[in-house]
Amino acid sequence: MISRPVSARTAFWTKDKDFDSGARYWMPQVGYWEEGGGWTDLHQDSNNYAKFEKDGTDNIAHLRIDKDLWDIRKTCVARVVQGWVWGPKPSDYKDYWPDPLSLTGVTDLKLETRITWSSVAAFTESAVLVNVWFKISNVDVLKDAETWTWVHYGTIIFGADLYFLHANTPLRDHELRESTTSNGLPVYVYTRFFWNQASGTFTIDLINDILLDAINQNLIKFNLADVTLYEVEAVVEECNGYAEAKFTSLSVYYTFSGSNTCPTLGVYSNSTWVSEGVLDIHTGALYNRDVIYHHYLVAKPDLIKHNFYLLKLSELDEHTSYIDRVQLMAINDNGTAIYLPLVMAFERDNRSVTRFLRYSDDVWLVLRPGDEVYLLFYYNGVSGDSWRLMFIIEGHNPKGIS
Repeated sequence: MISRPVSARTAFWTKDKDFDSGARYWMPQVGYWEEGGGWTDLHQDSNNYAKFEKDGTDNIAHLRIDKDLWDIRKTCVARVVQGWVWGPKPSDYKDYWPDPLSLTGVTDLKLETRITWSSVAAFTESAVLVNVWFKISNVDVLKDAETWTWVHYGTIIFGADLYFLHANTPLRDHELRESTTSNGLPVYVYTRFFWNQASGTFTIDLINDILLDAINQNLIKFNLADVTLYEVEAVVEECNGYAEAKFTSLSVYYTFSGSNTCPTLGVYSNSTWVSEGVLDIHTGALYNRDVIYHHYLVAKPDLIKHNFYLLKLSELDEHTSYIDRVQLMAINDNGTAIYLPLVMAFERDNRSVTRFLRYSDDVWLVLRPGDEVYLLFYYNGVSGDSWRLMFIIEGHNPKGIS
């Protein structure tokens, strides 16, 4: 499935924002987080559930938690999840995960949610919130404010707790806390209290109000180009309390720099798909004149079956792209360049379209709205950090340039 466009420049990252398809795209879970540990699943019952149901004319995600484990180290949670940041995604839930979104070239990233009703216990720790999870590379975190000691990490998991209704939480607004580790990666969570009301429609600017806000608080240092979005979830939680909410929508949408949003390049990296952003082959009035566009890969592709790199092209916009040829070139530190042969190109139904993409011959692969094509390149002995990979696309998209 492809993110549907909000406008010519903006696309949804999430699928099924109004929960119309329920558990097809959102994973319901009940469980608890243990301080210093990980997640443990719990069975759903009449008091603890995450389910999809009809509420009047709305399809809703109805979340309720009232487990009362009487252990202050454990926070009980009911949630619906889309995306996954915690290592390899469970194979049983393949429909829940959109491609991770690199913020390279992203100028606007917003979250919007609507809650029609919610309630929390007044005298115990409980809350209604949304969590957003990123991975950030090449990052420095303030470990000791008194001595101004910073620690550098290659990669961390960065979560944002966005509170809408809460009671007796010990956390503070703009607080960054170290949580646990996941698959060897440290986990940090940033807290924001935007409202304390039981219902409403809420919009949050994830770049300015979360990521840049954390930097401006002198808590963490990184570049937005090193941030990748992985997961979003609607949550109710309690520690010896009670919380319940009815969410009628939850979405994350983004805007690329420039005026065009297709076609988009994806790279299979770290066992998941990472978006590289838009390839600008837009020609406007020059309807059938091909252009050549070069793009250095940001993500390092996995070596599939020890011999192949896997990429894909997706058409997110309402226009159509005409692709004549694709190439992958490896360039090392000495300037030596090697072309990596295109072994196979295929669509989602496994139909081969390789013959359209090997040569510059004005025989185009037509990439219509919603289409995807997967590209398998032979690695040609190229691997390691001394090589940079450049993707080259020849083709055109007749959408006007604004």
